[in-house]
Amino acid sequence: MHHTGLDAFTARPARTALERRTVALAAYDAAKLDPVADWRTVADMLAAALPAPRAKGAPAAPEAEPAPEFTAWEDHAIPRNFRSDLPSPVVVFTFADGTEVRAPAVTAKRKPLNIGRAARVACEFYRNRVLCRSGLLKAYPEGIRAVVVVPAIISIEAPGALYDIGDANERTKELRGGTFDVAAEVARLADLPEKKRAEILRLRFIAACLRRLMLDPGANTKELAIQARIAEAAADGADFAELRALETEMRRPPRPPVTAIMRTYLGSTSRVALCVVAGAGEVAA
Repeated sequence: MHHTGLDAFTARPARTALERRTVALAAYDAAKLDPVADWRTVADMLAAALPAPRAKGAPAAPEAEPAPEFTAWEDHAIPRNFRSDLPSPVVVFTFADGTEVRAPAVTAKRKPLNIGRAARVACEFYRNRVLCRSGLLKAYPEGIRAVVVVPAIISIEAPGALYDIGDANERTKELRGGTFDVAAEVARLADLPEKKRAEILRLRFIAACLRRLMLDPGANTKELAIQARIAEAAADGADFAELRALETEMRRPPRPPVTAIMRTYLGSTSRVALCVVAGAGEVAA
């Protein structure tokens, strides 16, 4: 058999995959010029240059995607006299209930995108939107709307920036907190007639606002607690007579302890006087 044209390629075995492929292609080109070339040898060289086949049914190994480079969270104050000739960048926040809010990110000159400020504005826009949607926007003073729960953020679309959603939710956890979940209340009352559902929702929202006001310094907590309890009772279906009875009971002054009665009326702290007053209290009760 004629081997002259391939002797130069088979004399020294190739050691690397690149060498095997180079030699096999060169042998193929030489064989095309040789009318009696050993094509079996050329075929073996080409086969040896091919990569090893994968096992049948084995999936191809996925290429590892590079970890995204997230933009650092920025939150800086804006001076009152701040002026800018350019419009503020707009950031689109999408919340877990599907509500999409567009919020301006007012940013100081030569500062990164003020995403923290945009998040605060987005939460207030969300609260206003769900209260308006539920007919509660004018139910109570504006400063009390913070009682409304804002759900988790699932997406942030910002110009030229990519934010870590987990980090964003952690940073806004306190900001999004509240005591009145409008979506949950609406779902819970979904089977009621529309008018009754709206009234119960309004009463529960007012009760939540009143309990929030109790936390303010100098607040009349007793009066606010009475009003909140009455609103909750009305939402639970109490009639007018039951509400009046509840209010009367809550406004009744507390009964002083026995020792206070003894000091006031007997002026003594003796054990005998204490027993007498205690016995009288039990009889009166």
